[in-house]
Amino acid sequence: LRGQDAPSNRLNVGFIGVGVQGRGHLSNYLGRAGVEVVAVCDVVRERLAAARTAVETRYADRIRSGQYRGVR
Repeated sequence: LRGQDAPSNRLNVGFIGVGVQGRGHLSNYLGRAGVEVVAVCDVVRERLAAARTAVETRYADRIRSGQYRGVR
């Protein structure tokens, strides 16, 4: 689409472990242009739920438009 970067110009990242340090990294990457968080993983359900909510909140407008399928 016009005005959008090609997928090859975007870095897709996933996070394994979103404890204290992982949450810091997640917040940092959610604020960067050219980076898309596509996956989060943690054995602690509360951490996983919080990380998923953070990602889906960041991409909420793109989820509604169908341009982002949500975090896995």
